[in-house]
Order: sequence, then structure tokens, then C-alpha cells
Amino acid sequence: MMDKTNIEAQRKEIWPEIYDPDFPYGYEVIPLGRTSEPEKVLLTFKYNDGGRRAVGMKGEARDCVTRAIAIISDEPYHVIHQALSRGTGSQRASKRTPKREGNADLGINTQRKWFKSFMTSLGFTWCPALKVGKTTRVRLNHTDLPSGNLVVALKGHYTAVKNGQLHDVYDCSCNGKRVVLGYWKKTRSNETSGLKNTDATIRG
Repeated sequence: MMDKTNIEAQRKEIWPEIYDPDFPYGYEVIPLGRTSEPEKVLLTFKYNDGGRRAVGMKGEARDCVTRAIAIISDEPYHVIHQALSRGTGSQRASKRTPKREGNADLGINTQRKWFKSFMTSLGFTWCPALKVGKTTRVRLNHTDLPSGNLVVALKGHYTAVKNGQLHDVYDCSCNGKRVVLGYWKKTRSNETSGLKNTDATIRG
């Protein structure tokens, strides 16, 4: 038979909290099925329409893509708007999407080849946030996102993160919990001078 000393030592090894004078006050209670995570630092919000009103453009518009690119690229809003309008107007019809009107106010299909070429010509590199085989999701907060100026892709929306601030016409972060699909990061200077040569890159 085991003596009392060995039994006591075994109990301490199996359930040490019972023998800890700080229990339960010195312990953090974690709900089952969850792990302890550091608190996320939220992005500060700054209203920014990308310069749309300043150039005299008014009315409702689905211009989040134009706005985000103008903010991060530091190109004038109307220049980005004109380039994207040419791009979406030149977009070929497909089985899923019909021929579109050349107006960036009606939204931009960011999955098309011409759009990706356009972003590359501005010096942006695409960084996917959702990767195959990984369950951890990047969310729209200061903790999860890398440093730098980013054109961030969300489900159904594009937004701009600049110097740790969320630049948009409304706070789309959902308190730092909105899932990020990916982001365009500025990695080099524009290949086009003032976007004068974008017709070469904007082809459907």
C-alpha cells in the first residue's frame, strides 16, 4: 500500500489548485471550448469620402472601391473614378456577369483580371487573409492587420486603413470583429504617371 505522503503528492500532481492558497483568486476562469486571447486593439475611425464631395460629385453611389483606392494611393478621387469607369466599361460579359455600364458609381467587380492589373500598376500587392487549411481569421482591427496603408477587402465592401486609422464614410469594423478577406498593400511606386497610361492595363 502507498503511504499517506505518496498519496498526498499524487493528489497535488493531479489537482494542484486545491493545495494552492491563492485558488481561486489567482486563477483566470476560461469557459470550456475557448482559449484565452489578448484583447484586440480597435482601429480609430475617421470620416473620409476620398475627395468625392470636393470634386463636386454628389448623390448615392456604390463607390467604396474608388474611395478606398483614392485614399491609400493619394491619387485624386476623380482620376481613380475615371480609370475604374473605363475598366468596368471595357469588362467583357461572362456566364455570371453581363456587360456592365462604364460607371464606377455602380460598383466594381474586383475579381476581374483588369482590376487586378490596375491595382498592380498602382504599386499594390494582393495579400490574401483567408488561406486554405488555416482556421484563424484576420479581423478588421489594429491587432490583426499589419502596419502600413492598406486597401482592405471585406465581404461586399472595400475600405481603407491608413496609419492605424479606419478611413471610410462609416465605421464598418463591427467593433473589430468583421472578417477580412484580404488586402492590397502598397509595395512600390506607381508604374503609371498620374494614371495617364491605364488604358494599357485596363482590359476586360
